[in-house]
Amino acid sequence: MTLLASRYRLMREIGAGGMGTVWEAVDEQLQRMVAVKILHPDVALGPQSIERFQREALILAKLRHPGTVHIYEMSHARPGPIFIAMELLEGRSVAGALDSELIFSPERSVQIAAGALECLQEAHGQGVVHRDIKPSNLFLVKDGVEERVRVLDFGIAWVTPAPGQPKLTATGNSFGTPAYMSPEICAGKPFDLRADLYAIACTLHEMLTGAPPFGSSSSAEVMAAHLYRVPAPLTEAWPELNIPKALDEAVLRGLAKVPSERFASAAQMREALLESLHAPREGPLRGAGKKNRRQAPSPALEGGTSELPLGVLEPSGEGAVGLMTALGMLGFAVLPFHEEYDLSGFAAIILAAETLERAAALVAQAGKTPVLFCGPEDDSVLMAKAIEVGIYDYIPLPLDARDLKKKVERALRRRR
Repeated sequence: MTLLASRYRLMREIGAGGMGTVWEAVDEQLQRMVAVKILHPDVALGPQSIERFQREALILAKLRHPGTVHIYEMSHARPGPIFIAMELLEGRSVAGALDSELIFSPERSVQIAAGALECLQEAHGQGVVHRDIKPSNLFLVKDGVEERVRVLDFGIAWVTPAPGQPKLTATGNSFGTPAYMSPEICAGKPFDLRADLYAIACTLHEMLTGAPPFGSSSSAEVMAAHLYRVPAPLTEAWPELNIPKALDEAVLRGLAKVPSERFASAAQMREALLESLHAPREGPLRGAGKKNRRQAPSPALEGGTSELPLGVLEPSGEGAVGLMTALGMLGFAVLPFHEEYDLSGFAAIILAAETLERAAALVAQAGKTPVLFCGPEDDSVLMAKAIEVGIYDYIPLPLDARDLKKKVERALRRRR
């Protein structure tokens, strides 16, 4: 077993990421177990990466809240690996718990979010924005019979520079994990502590329902949804989960597109979440679902299977014909239509190889009928513009049968 810095004996790898690996190790000087985070050798060649790694250590050293991991040592002596020795935690992440439990109760979800917000309150007070709050960065540990949350990985945190200090990263860069990124970070715009509050709301949504508000498909698609799509109220989409209406409202406020419409601080959001548990609930309480099966509960439908067909505009081109064939093979009833048709007679409209101008006109004509748009998989600009003009969902080309089926079914649920 490797002995690091003549002190830390590496036992086993317990985590890995883009910046480095985390090892369980023995501190042979003080005879205690520690965690050692080692910067990848190829990453260590870049001065910005080293500076960011060192910045994480300095942030952790300054934060005193019990929800923050305690740091013991930072080493950047060359030659040799660059590493941070820190407290070793025993437990599992929120992501790991969700993998086996599917969803959490409202009470447990709020307690986890409240603990994370209390930790972030101290960080925000020191000018630190975490920027990567997500279930895998919230760690659950047992404190007697109680469960406590610890906030991990300040590796891409933004620190407000002191006067005269150079900025480590400029606004305009998209840092974070797409499923939990705020609209302003997705757009590369200036951000502040309210970006972390948005990420907490995304994490709450996942703890309560089993999935983040905009799924976890392609990065560009998820980022476009953060920018333009309004999430459905949880009490309407998942009434069987018995979520208090006040909690639903707090989550939706945290997910507001405009930062000024969110909570003003971590403390304010924490207070609202805790108070929401005392509000009356609506609907019967049901089970949380099968264990060991990670999928979100299906939103409630009003009525049975739709008898209305799907509409594909003027299927004369190869793309439209292929789309109709794919939909038919998936079991959907499909009919061609022309722009003079009454679109209310269709369950949903799907466009292939059309311009955004034509798509926008059809959105206006369709009214409550959802319109889906097929376009190139990697064209994030087109994707964002399509959603901006009112397209319900973007279907990447070439077509993937499972993705197509999922998105059409989601549009049909909205139609009802």
